Amino acid sequence: MFNERYVMNAKKPKFNKIFNRKKLESKVSEMFNEQKKPNQNRRLQLMKNVQKAFSND
Repeated sequence: MFNERYVMNAKKPKFNKIFNRKKLESKVSEMFNEQKKPNQNRRLQLMKNVQKAFSND
């Protein structure tokens, strides 16, 4: 998100290169998007199944 090296080396740093508002807003909206949550739950369930299959119990 914050590029300190760019700020230190640039003669006139551009604010959009430091903080890109559109990019940050899209990341926040993606975090709370309901459509992606089932996919994450599915992946978690698959990982648990694999862990069960390869456990020594």
